[in-house]
Order: sequence, then structure tokens, then C-alpha cells
Amino acid sequence: LPSYPISVSVILNRITCAGSSLALSFVSRTQTIAVPSTFYFDKLSGLQSSFYVRSTVTGCFNLTISSAGTDVYIAAYHQLYVQNIRTPPKTPILSGATFSADGTKLTISFDSDINSRGLPSSDFNCSLAFRFVGSSFARCVWITNSSISVYSIQASLKLLPNDSVVLHPNVFQASCVPSFDCSTFSFVPRTSVFVSIPNDAISPTVVISAPTFISACDDIYLDARASLGSGGRYWSSVDWTVRNIDDNSFNTSIQQFLNSKTYTADVTALVPRRFFSPSTRYEITLFLRNFLGRQSVSSIRVNVLSANEYIPKVRIHGMFSSDSLSYIALVTFPSCSVYTPSVTSMLPLRFTWKIFQGLTFIPSLKSQSNDPRKFQMSLASLPASLMSYTIQVKVDILTESNVNMITTSDSVTIDILHPTITAIIAGATYRKVRSTDFLTLDGSKSFVNINSSSLLNYYWTCTLLSPEFGSPCDQFVYKRGSVITYPPNSFQSSKLYLITLTVSDSEGNTGTASCRIDFVDYSIPFVSIDSFSSRYISGSNIVLTARIHNNKKNCSAIWSSMNMPTLKQRSLDSISSTPLNRWLSSDISVFQLSLSSVDFVPGPVYTFRLSVSYLLSLTKFGYQDISFVINGPPYGGSLIISPLSGQALLTTFSFDTN
Repeated sequence: LPSYPISVSVILNRITCAGSSLALSFVSRTQTIAVPSTFYFDKLSGLQSSFYVRSTVTGCFNLTISSAGTDVYIAAYHQLYVQNIRTPPKTPILSGATFSADGTKLTISFDSDINSRGLPSSDFNCSLAFRFVGSSFARCVWITNSSISVYSIQASLKLLPNDSVVLHPNVFQASCVPSFDCSTFSFVPRTSVFVSIPNDAISPTVVISAPTFISACDDIYLDARASLGSGGRYWSSVDWTVRNIDDNSFNTSIQQFLNSKTYTADVTALVPRRFFSPSTRYEITLFLRNFLGRQSVSSIRVNVLSANEYIPKVRIHGMFSSDSLSYIALVTFPSCSVYTPSVTSMLPLRFTWKIFQGLTFIPSLKSQSNDPRKFQMSLASLPASLMSYTIQVKVDILTESNVNMITTSDSVTIDILHPTITAIIAGATYRKVRSTDFLTLDGSKSFVNINSSSLLNYYWTCTLLSPEFGSPCDQFVYKRGSVITYPPNSFQSSKLYLITLTVSDSEGNTGTASCRIDFVDYSIPFVSIDSFSSRYISGSNIVLTARIHNNKKNCSAIWSSMNMPTLKQRSLDSISSTPLNRWLSSDISVFQLSLSSVDFVPGPVYTFRLSVSYLLSLTKFGYQDISFVINGPPYGGSLIISPLSGQALLTTFSFDTN
């Protein structure tokens, strides 16, 4: 908030529009102005104000907003295009096609809002409007009125940077504006642009998994499937190099073997033992490049033991349930070693279990099992503040004199899910109600994500949003309880309040939810919107149910959309299976809005408003706003299975997801 009064000025200067070669004519300050052009703010006033631009000429302008006063604020700048209302809008221009940073989609942009004739309003097959590699198998989705995202619907999409995207003619026009016959607008002509790469394009993260030590008779399995940053495609370049650390020479035979393989999305390789020499150290390097041209490299070291040394392998197997951890360590030797399964079972083995939080060893956490091969612990023993743990087992194979002969280890990482509280205030997130009515707020639907015996505590607070932003609420009574009711005149009219619910438990977990309430002093019907979801599954039906109390007076109720970015050029009544307007006369009426989620795309937040007013005062209305999103399908991630092959009932497979 400003410490002292300040004035804010808005100035417009004409500039040459991008792509125009026309000389600028003189424009006086009186021909293009902001109304009002000066604002005054202080710590007692609101922080928002508005203005409009009035001009007698068409063209591009630089808008500068600057302040004057004791407090110093950075000036703001914005370019805008002003057009005479009797001048048709200019024909849009295809301005670019750019991959997203992660490479999973393409954004096609125009320099101004467009309207399509004959295309579906939410999504369509890209070949109807564009031609590019794979366009027949790609889906185009409206993101804004001037941009379209391209999603591949088949893995065969091979569009690459610097490929061309061609716009078909007679598809798009300028967005329709009032007082014009929009069908007369010129179509965007056939245009082509080259696909570009964003500055923040994803770079690969190379991850190689391989044993640090192997026996001379072991094959080596190189697993780089956990590498990230491919952009959802096959790697465009995979290159291995292998260096003998002892004599600093490159092992060309291993390199040729690895680089002769055909790699797809997953990079794995099994290198036979014949390529390795005993008692040798190797540095194995992997270079990866994605289709966006970004590249990265990583190396590991592998030590091959002498011919008479055999390194065992230990693997941790088991699981953790909702209340305990239970693991067992299994030790195996290479098939070529002198240690057969019967001999292995007689070897003196020493098992050491440890728990780490990050890289920090926690000595106070110990296994509760009497069997040294097993690790058991109650989850109640784990600190509630820690979320992720690494359990490590180290196995020492001892000689008769208890001198270490061979040491090997394995570890697993577990994530403990602690309670998370979701606070919910029933009903609309933005409401306009009468100050002389009772106000009931219901937070009883708040919940904890996992079973918990802890009781929930509810605390309600208030902050003023307008006219004095951030000020405490006058005469507000802070209350506790899942459901609270305020009597009439508890809030002042002509003020906007933010009511916040904080839900907590005895373990210190909290969750918050808020709603904005605008109080008025005139008579309006009372509206409540029943339970609705903030998220809907694609393909499901969306039914918004409102109850209207109108004191047996005739009133009007109207459903409207506050933002429908993907319902291009379609009105709400074209996608609603129920009427949007109703005249109500009974004391209590139910008014529903029924929609199908197939008309929406995942991602954007959709907001709908129910407005109600008495027939004799249609300009004085109350409303309730609700918002929701459509869940999108999961994407990305990886599934790693180790080993890739084995014997039924004998081999234990590990599944790792990311």
C-alpha cells in the first residue's frame, strides 16, 4: 500500500504498426486519450481502478502508465491497436508455430483473434485447417481466440523443427464484431511458417544404471530407461563411448557393439562378458540428443574383478503396508562361481540394515526383526515430519577368522504419505447476497486424504477486499465450527469480503479454502448452489443445481458463462441440454444447468454464473459463481522393469514408476 498519496497518469503515443511501412500522420493528444487519464491512490483507497481509450484515428499506440509522488513505482508499458468501430477488423496473420518446452505439443498462433467457419468449436482434425507432417493424425484444440494447440493422436507424428506448417485458405476470418456482417470479412490466405523451438526447450537428463563391480564371468546390463527429456519421441541420437581407465584407451569393440544396436524410446543394452577383460576398470559414457536438438551426456564406471573373484548380488524384496514395513535381503552369486546355492547357504553372512533420510543416517531407527536377513518396523516409529526414506542393507561375507572377504549392498526408497487436509466451503466461490439476510457457511465436507483418528478443527477469518484492500473486517466475529451462521446485518453493504476457512488436526496439518462475498443493501432473491465438483472426468455429465428462494415474488434467473475459451464461437445454449433462462414465481424453485464434459477440453478453468433478480428491479441482481476444470489424461513418466527376463517362481521382478 502507498505510504503517501500518489497520482498515476496514462499517456498514449502513436507508433508504427508491426509490418507496416506507412508513414505516421500527426495525431494530437486530444485525438487519442485515456478516460480518465489520471488516478489518485492512497493507503485508504482501493488498489484498483479502470479507464478506457478513446480515439478518432485507427492505428497502433504505446500506452505508458507512470506514477508521481513520494513512493516510487516502476512504470508500465503496453502496446495496443485502436480501430474505428465502423472499420472492419484487419485480416489476421499466421504468426508462428512453436513446440512446447517439453516437446509434447505444438502451438500455432495468429496475430489477432480468429473465427472459423465450419470447424468444430472445441477440437478438430488438424488436416481440416493445416497441412504438416502427420496432420491427418493430429488433433487441434482451441486454447485462446488466437492460438491452437496440436496434440498427436498417433505415435507416427514425425513433425520436426524447421518443418513447414501450411494454413489452408478459406478457413479462418477475423473474429466477429458487433454491427458488421462478419461473413464479408476476408479469409486468411494460404500461409506457411516454419516450426520453431522455444528458448526453454527441455534438455535430456541422462541416467545410466549399471553395477559398479562385476565378476569376470558376468555379463553387464546397461539401463538408461530412466533418462528424461526425450520430448515424448525416440531419441534422435544415441552414442556410446567406452574407455579403459587403466591405460586411457578406447575399447572400440564394445563401442561398435553398443552403437550397432537400434534404439527406440528405451535405451538398454546387454554387453556379453567376452568383451570385458578381468581386473580392468571401464568408463562408459552415453550421449543423448532429443528431437528438439538439445543434448546431454553422462558417465559411469564399472570395475571387472579378477578371474578368481566373485561378487555376490543382494536384492531387497518385500513391501510396506498401511502400518508396517517388511523386507528381506536375498544373496546370490554368479553361476560360474564356486559358490553353488547349497554352498552359499552355508556361508557366514553379516547383514547390516540402515535407514537414511536423504543422505543423513538415522541411527535411532532400527529393525524390529530377530532374523538378521529381515527388516521389520512399524510405521508409527517413523517421524511424522519426514516423508521419504532410504532403507539400505549391507552384506559382508566372512572368512573363518571373521575378516571381510566380500561386501555388497542394496537399497530401496519409500515415500510415506502423511495426512493432507482439503478444506471445502460448500457452494459458490463468489457470491452476491443481501446484507440483511442470514449467512450460513458450511465447511463440513472438508476431509483428510488418508484415514486418521485425529479430529478436525475449524476456524473462520475475514479480510476486506474492497474498498480498503487488506483491511480487517469491521465487527466480524471469528468463529469455530464446521458450520457457522451470521445473523442479518453482520456485514456492511457495498463491501467485498474474503471469508477464509482454516481446517487443522492435532498433528499440525492444515488446509484452507476461501470464498468472496459481495453484500448489497437492496432486495434480491436468495440463491444457493448445491454440491458440485471442482473437477470432472472427461465424458461425464455436469449438472449444476441451484435453489432459489424468492419470497413468492416473480423473478428472473439466468445461467451464463464467465469464460469459455475453448467453446469457440458457440453460445452456452448450444451446449446446454437445459434452458438458460427461467421465470420463477413459487417460493422455492430448483434451477439446473446440464452440460456434457465432452464440450470442454482439459486444462482451462471454466466459470459459470447464476444471476437472479426480481422482475420489478432487473438491474439489481444477486449471483453465485462456480468454477471447475476437466481432468486430462496422464502423460509422460516411465515404467522400469528389472530384470527384463527370468524364471517363473524363482525370479523376483522390480517395477519402478516415475
